[in-house]
Amino acid sequence: MQLPIDTLDVRKVKLPFMSVAEAKEHILKIENQYGVPCAWYQADVHGNDANIQREFYLIPIGTGHDWGDDLHRDEYLGSTLLYNDTLVLHYFLIEI
Repeated sequence: MQLPIDTLDVRKVKLPFMSVAEAKEHILKIENQYGVPCAWYQADVHGNDANIQREFYLIPIGTGHDWGDDLHRDEYLGSTLLYNDTLVLHYFLIEI
């Protein structure tokens, strides 16, 4: 899954997980692929009930930017470097 590359790019995403905690358990890696931040996750976690999809907000926050009171450490997915390592984006997943 491609991740946002701008701190203003909050996305609504559908993932095969019932909660942020379950998503975090199955995120394998967050890293750039061809200069684009991506997340890899195990998608077959529900076996025969593979049609489970839930919407979440995916929020990128740059280092030094205010998180506000709405984001919490337990919603953190991971970080990646962009633009020749001049920007660090931290990704959070929020239940809708």
